[in-house]
Amino acid sequence: VKEIAERFSLSFDGDGSLLIRGVATLSEADGSHLSFLASAKYFTALQKTKAGAVLCSLSLKEHIPSNSVTAFLYCDNPHTILATLAGEKKLIHDKVGIDSTAVIATTAVIGKGSYIGPFCHIDENARVGENCVVFSRVFIGENVTIGDNCVLHPQVVVEHDCIIGNHVAVHAGTIIGADGYGYYQENGQHHKIPQIGIVEIGDHVEIGANTTIDRGSL
Repeated sequence: VKEIAERFSLSFDGDGSLLIRGVATLSEADGSHLSFLASAKYFTALQKTKAGAVLCSLSLKEHIPSNSVTAFLYCDNPHTILATLAGEKKLIHDKVGIDSTAVIATTAVIGKGSYIGPFCHIDENARVGENCVVFSRVFIGENVTIGDNCVLHPQVVVEHDCIIGNHVAVHAGTIIGADGYGYYQENGQHHKIPQIGIVEIGDHVEIGANTTIDRGSL
């Protein structure tokens, strides 16, 4: 909740540490959901809701009836913020934990609240941050660092030593950190230049499907 408030410069009341895993209507939400209240005609629904947090119009702040909601965030237009959040996969995926078919090295670190899907492989000393979603058949190589709140879609490959920041979405089939086309020519023959650099992706980045981002030569 606090992270959402800071991102959109909102005021809030209640538990700022509450973890939000999805968005839903007042009638359908549970304690892990963010819902919204834009009209007083939904006060009855608010009193019955099980939502953990509610985005509320500022104009209604002083008129909210008694309820069991853990946190309220206040803004001019709840619909705008809700639409933004609903489009982010990290908020609409409610699974947490590691699938039994995933292969994870004993030295790898998986952050709190993250999900590792079927047939993923996470290599030695790799780190996956908090609240990440790693879908099926993703390969994360040795010494890779992935930040918090990231989404890796099916069959993404992140090769050894590469770095991905926070709030990054990588779509299906993307390969990060493969060798580039590094060769030199001598005596009529091509010789490969070892590609020993890395790829570093910053924060708040989205990478489209089937993209290749080759590692640096140095």
